[in-house]
Amino acid sequence: MTLKRNDLLSSDKAETVPVIKNVLEELKKENKVYDYIVLLQPTSPLRDEDDIDEAFELLFNNDVTAIISVNEINNKVLKSFVQDDKGYMKGISSNDYPFQSRQSLPSVYNSNGAIYIISVKEFNYNNSLLTTKTLPYIMSDIKSLDIDTLDDLDKVKKEM
Repeated sequence: MTLKRNDLLSSDKAETVPVIKNVLEELKKENKVYDYIVLLQPTSPLRDEDDIDEAFELLFNNDVTAIISVNEINNKVLKSFVQDDKGYMKGISSNDYPFQSRQSLPSVYNSNGAIYIISVKEFNYNNSLLTTKTLPYIMSDIKSLDIDTLDDLDKVKKEM
């Protein structure tokens, strides 16, 4: 079965959730119903079958409803500020974090786009790939490289 997205869902600004919802609707029309959604973004090609298998093992061996692949990033971002709607400064995540030592801050992860696994039921309930019971599948920085530009592709080629 081949699905062709409409112009709105295939634009550069198309968001992932509406695309997945559309796919689920089209599959349902064909009487194809699945328990899980597995999203493997093509811009994150360095994951392999072992990563996918391990992510599923993490899902099935824990009381969770979703897995998102991530890589650990520098936690100094928690020391950042944003402006509120009146222009006043506030901590990006907490007003305490900017003044704590980096060593006392929690670990921070970036979604790398390589693997998302979620039950269809939870996806439909939350309208999101993130649930209250989502575990990270932690990947290396190398496997987390994302290819969005020619420079990114050159970087990946250098790592291989």
